[in-house]
Amino acid sequence: AAILETLGSIHRAGADVTPVKGDYVLKSASGSVSIKGLALAGNVSLAKVAGTSWVTAGGSIDATWNGTTVKGSAGIDWVQGTSPVITFDGSISSGGVTVASAKGTISGNKIAFAGSAQGSFAGISAKGAIDGVVFYGSDLTGEKITNRSGAEVQATRGDFLLKSASGEIAAKGITAKGAVSLGKVGSQYWAKGGGSVDLTFGTTNVKGSADIDWYTGAVPAVN
Repeated sequence: AAILETLGSIHRAGADVTPVKGDYVLKSASGSVSIKGLALAGNVSLAKVAGTSWVTAGGSIDATWNGTTVKGSAGIDWVQGTSPVITFDGSISSGGVTVASAKGTISGNKIAFAGSAQGSFAGISAKGAIDGVVFYGSDLTGEKITNRSGAEVQATRGDFLLKSASGEIAAKGITAKGAVSLGKVGSQYWAKGGGSVDLTFGTTNVKGSADIDWYTGAVPAVN
């Protein structure tokens, strides 16, 4: 239930100010707000003070788009005449890839974030500190994503791309430490990476570099 404050007005910054005709403040400890295609449940404040309307909100988010699930908390801050600022803190998972402790910003079409990723699929695993983006908007006209070949293509709902300059990727018993990319573009999941290798099998030691490449329906290739 919302509480309407009429005897005094609270400025967006939290300070009490003298109210003027038409001012209002609505507060809810268990409300919900929908903005840029995202529904958020938790603390919500809506107000008009001194001719300026504003909204702040903070709470939980749990949404799935085309196999990509986002869970955690989000905060919304909007002031009349500006674009909403939305922050995210939680986890993102899709196709066996989980990004834990992801933090970032949310726009009307995508979530850009940084975090720690770990995934395993089709005999290949990858992990590391990453930067990433996941697309969730219903209208992604003009939004681009890099595919496995390195080309910029039209993004679709549920697509994601994760990149790490210092991650690890492993396949066929070989782990390479270096640049790693994981992605889902359309219906295709893929992973690529390469870097230094230092392995010992019995009395045989292998040092050098290796490249690992995998995509949906293929056997991981190690070179």
